[in-house]
Amino acid sequence: MSLRAVKNALLERIEEEPTLSQIVYEGTVLNRPTRYVSVFTDTGYREAERFTGSQSTSTQTFVVHSVGSTPDKALEVAELVQTQLVDHVLQVAGRTCRRLRHESSQPMQLDRDITPELYYCVDEFAVTSEPA
Repeated sequence: MSLRAVKNALLERIEEEPTLSQIVYEGTVLNRPTRYVSVFTDTGYREAERFTGSQSTSTQTFVVHSVGSTPDKALEVAELVQTQLVDHVLQVAGRTCRRLRHESSQPMQLDRDITPELYYCVDEFAVTSEPA
């Protein structure tokens, strides 16, 4: 299984939205544009659903920060991300992916540790896949 392949497919899916194509980052963003998407991933968990052979399913979670200079702009970025991801089926060589799920969200927050201050929304998405 390739955790990186699933992560890359998710990043590419977000970037297919023209408005987001140049502002999607993996992890921490150093240059802090006033509008961007930052994606963090975990290593997932695997379940053996077969009596014999290797694991059969893997679930990987992605935490997505949608950032904007105003509350409305942060919400707009979050809406675009959700439109790209919710119920989408990622295409990953060697894996059969199930539809992406929107697992949770958090209330919008203001990052006061930077100048200018930026608003951000946090959403969590998950995908389950199995060997093709």
